[in-house]
Amino acid sequence: MILANLTMKAHFKIFIILFFLICFVFPLIVFGQNKPEQQCLRYADTLSKFQQALSDKAVKISEMLIESDSIFDRRQENKEKLKANRAESDEKRPDYYVKLAEKAKTDSQKLAVETFKATVEAAIKTRRDAIDAALDVFHASVKNTVSARKSAIELAVNNYRAAAKAAAGKAELDCESGILIETVRNTFKESLKIAKDKLMADRQSVDKIRDGVNEADDVFKYAKNKAVNDFRKDLNQAKDVLKESFNESAE
Repeated sequence: MILANLTMKAHFKIFIILFFLICFVFPLIVFGQNKPEQQCLRYADTLSKFQQALSDKAVKISEMLIESDSIFDRRQENKEKLKANRAESDEKRPDYYVKLAEKAKTDSQKLAVETFKATVEAAIKTRRDAIDAALDVFHASVKNTVSARKSAIELAVNNYRAAAKAAAGKAELDCESGILIETVRNTFKESLKIAKDKLMADRQSVDKIRDGVNEADDVFKYAKNKAVNDFRKDLNQAKDVLKESFNESAE
């Protein structure tokens, strides 16, 4: 996750560098020509190249943001691990009950063991059902969050590309229409700055969407801890009853 964030930040740094080049460096080169016609021709060619570079970088940023959501897939892996642990526990418990039954000598002790077994199995089912229900809610929340985040990312990138394309188109038309080069340059720079600021603001909004997962995770942890604590309470009570039954029989 840390590596993904570092890589994503690197992409944004490159994006900012490209933005600086297109806004400040290449206009000085382009508008340094003597003839307006030459300025417009070179302007259109250079603008096209930089626009493609920015577009490619925007796509990479989008892909990086979406790929960073792969951390949520680990929840599914944890669910599979949970199933495996439960299966292992289910295999071991019968042996535990057999050993308890072997210690039971009287009818009351045997009945106590059967009661203990039924109580434990019911408590296990209650715990598992509670955790499964919490997991289902969590996974649904994560799925909705990932979907919303992906849509927001795609919208932000598409909006930027559309704004940049519109700015480029207007700059070319203004140049061909004979508008002062200085005016064309300043208008284009301002339009790109607005598009870039909007993209950065959208990115911050996208990051906030992730908070929904953290909230869902907190809710899940609370439900899980409650289920575990309730189970331990029931188990301890069942053990006390079983122990008391054996002590009474011994007397």
